[in-house]
Amino acid sequence: MGLALRTGIKSYHGIIFFNGVNIENDTFDQFIHRIDIERHLPVQMLVCSPATYEHYKANKKPFHCDLPTIQRLKPVYATSSNKAASKHHL
Repeated sequence: MGLALRTGIKSYHGIIFFNGVNIENDTFDQFIHRIDIERHLPVQMLVCSPATYEHYKANKKPFHCDLPTIQRLKPVYATSSNKAASKHHL
């Protein structure tokens, strides 16, 4: 199971902020470049459903990381489920 899925992110969620930067207008390649640059840093994303995105845009409400409806999730860490691999990384 991937990290995004383990956090509760769904395939239909849109990523609005990545590590504090609004990426709404980034291309896919720009987003991948950001991930590559910040690969070893903790990641924080603001994601939303298509309906929420449309609501905010239709009402000209800005997105930001301090919205009252933001749910902060516990961190999820990359771990190996392979016991043999885990033995070698003690």
